[in-house]
Amino acid sequence: FKAVDNVSISVRKGSITGLIGPNGAGKSTLFNTLTGVLSPTAGEIKFDGKRSTKLQPDELFKKGLSHTFQIPKPFPEMTVMENVVTGALFSQKKSLSVEEARERCIDPLRKVGLLAKQDQLAGALTLGEKKKLEFARALACWQRTEALAVEYPRISQALADAQCAMGQLDAAAATLRHALHEKGWEADVLCQLADVLRQKGLLDEARQRILCVVHGTPDDPAGYRGLAEIEEEAGNIAAAITHYRKALALSGDHDTLLPLARALLRVGERAEAIAHLRAALVMRYDQPDALSELGSLFLQAGCGLESHEALSRLAKCRNDDPSCWNRLAACCFTLGRLREGLVHARRALKCDREFGPALYNLAVAHRRLGHWPRARHYAARAWEADPANHRYRQLFRSLRRRRRLL
Repeated sequence: FKAVDNVSISVRKGSITGLIGPNGAGKSTLFNTLTGVLSPTAGEIKFDGKRSTKLQPDELFKKGLSHTFQIPKPFPEMTVMENVVTGALFSQKKSLSVEEARERCIDPLRKVGLLAKQDQLAGALTLGEKKKLEFARALACWQRTEALAVEYPRISQALADAQCAMGQLDAAAATLRHALHEKGWEADVLCQLADVLRQKGLLDEARQRILCVVHGTPDDPAGYRGLAEIEEEAGNIAAAITHYRKALALSGDHDTLLPLARALLRVGERAEAIAHLRAALVMRYDQPDALSELGSLFLQAGCGLESHEALSRLAKCRNDDPSCWNRLAACCFTLGRLREGLVHARRALKCDREFGPALYNLAVAHRRLGHWPRARHYAARAWEADPANHRYRQLFRSLRRRRRLL
């Protein structure tokens, strides 16, 4: 028995070629052979006109062949954004910084509807969302990718994802509605359709679709999270909090803690929000995106010490990012730790000597300490770095005016 026998196929550059067939026909085996996961016992494979029969998957990837699997294979303990960043980092001819890779990954995540979940762990996503994550990771490689091999268990979901990536939301919604009409109730298809409807702004219909998932699988926290996100987007914060609490009770999933705390702060439930934030700080001590949001939410809740802890961890995770050190410096200034803040602001300048926000913070701190010449020096540098910034210009002029009066 041979899973793939006597196959001859040619795919032109710039074309879209589909491969369909019943279960066990050998579709995945053929894909895995073409992408280097499996080695053929006979025959020849060429990619971009050159022999690729004996190349490994990583070697083919560097040559521009990306592969998404029928069974999603994300890094479950990394966030959604970090999963996509790996694709961007390892697919470029020239090296990228992590920040450059993150910027490149925002658009792919937006196209597949996962931008709002960029800080969640990939392991907490539904199966349909994990497929979208694989597609986003492949799109993040697109500037290097010459060919994209995509495996989907359902052709309708593959087509809908491609339509979303091209901005054809109406077509994607029609594709998924047709799939539901043909096959009946399918949780993954319903969730995918709800995401498309949210992107179109049709929140009422999206809510109805997610409610079907919640009623069909009442023990699945993902349905309640999806419903909470829709209610929050619609401005129904109280309803969103109720659904977030249900999701948290079902799984204890720490990916629910941050959105729940954020919603609680919006309605003034500060004590419960702080409790959830502290739990999240313990659970997600090494996730940069989560630490970044925790720093902001703790500050919003009036917990300066916890914000300082979260931002300290963030700065250590992203040691070469000036914005992280500058946020830590600003937090120190808020707490009255001027000397410590100066150290962190200078660390930001070591990463980028012309980083305007750090120069501005240094100027403000030296003004508070009464070091007027240094304050004027940093204010002048900040304004020079960004002449269009009104705050920088105003600070420099006020310091110069004081010098003239003296």
